[in-house]
Amino acid sequence: RFSQVSSLAIVRICPDCPTPGDPSEANFQQTAWESLAKFNAENAHNHYFRLEKVTKASSQWVIGPSYFVEYIIHETSCRKSPPVSDITQCPLLPVETAERGLCKGSVVNSERDKKKYITVECHFFPRPPPVTDEQTPQSTSEPQEPPKQKETVGQVIYHYPWSKQALPEVQEPNPTSSPTFASPEEKAHSLLAKLAKPAIFPFPSGFSVECPGDIQVQVHNLELPSRPQPESS
Repeated sequence: RFSQVSSLAIVRICPDCPTPGDPSEANFQQTAWESLAKFNAENAHNHYFRLEKVTKASSQWVIGPSYFVEYIIHETSCRKSPPVSDITQCPLLPVETAERGLCKGSVVNSERDKKKYITVECHFFPRPPPVTDEQTPQSTSEPQEPPKQKETVGQVIYHYPWSKQALPEVQEPNPTSSPTFASPEEKAHSLLAKLAKPAIFPFPSGFSVECPGDIQVQVHNLELPSRPQPESS
């Protein structure tokens, strides 16, 4: 059985390895918003996207403190023209019509050149199929008739449940009568009959009219005895 390794144990063994973190922490939330701002500025969508939930987070020391997050984005009703300063105030579009997706973002703070490197990559979820008028029930005052079903084809056999009257009556044995047992002679005779060997006839001492028969295949240097001729009267 495998168990999750603590962040402290990972740091002791590998100080430079990424360690999992709490997605609700401020550093990871800030990383998600900064990478999402980069996505909103670079994608060709007409509406802004808003952060829905951070699902995964980790941190690592690369060339400085670095943060990595995975989060879900949701399309809003705010258009990019004119620009919006605070995207958190933009209302979300309905789930049936909005674009939603999963993003992976990172923020690397470089101690060497005192710069911040932001990366983001998003993949949209497939949209649910639109609901048609046939799928949406409409309330009408007229009673709706059930759809006509096709006539049943085939044969229907009804099996009625069994009853006590249908069962045959079984007469109980008479307890006053004494049981009968086979005698030792009858048992021995039955055993000898089972162990009896099959009848084995003696090997023929001469030829018969049927054997040997007509030669079907000639074999080199093989001569068979000739069939005995019947005696003439």
